[in-house]
Amino acid sequence: MPRSESIPTPAREPGIRRPLFPLGQVLSTPGALAACEDAQVNPLSYLRRHVVGDWGDLGAVDKAANEDALTTGARLFSAYTLPTDDRLWIITEADRSVTTLLLPLEYSVVPDRIAGKREFREVANAEQSLDGMAQDVGEALEA
Repeated sequence: MPRSESIPTPAREPGIRRPLFPLGQVLSTPGALAACEDAQVNPLSYLRRHVVGDWGDLGAVDKAANEDALTTGARLFSAYTLPTDDRLWIITEADRSVTTLLLPLEYSVVPDRIAGKREFREVANAEQSLDGMAQDVGEALEA
């Protein structure tokens, strides 16, 4: 989608946290899932924060870039610090077709996923599980 084209997004209402964009297919690296398990956290909680515009531990410039991306159609990026001090990244592609949970050290793997999902074969069950969670995000946020 051309970046010059404006994409309508839901208006933010104080106190109401609704999804601001589609997640697309939700994928995760094995490392991200293991880090969440080690930290005893559910990755869905971070996915929920991402989809409602809580960008986590980002600086003002990166947060502003995400806010702009909501209307311009650019990539969305969130970073969270887990209770174990590991960092979890969540990236939603510009076309909103895919959202990926990964660790910073796994970032160079992402182009391999796009080229053939080599690094993501091991998480087929996790992908299905996270896809199911992504479908529930809208309902959970409204509850």
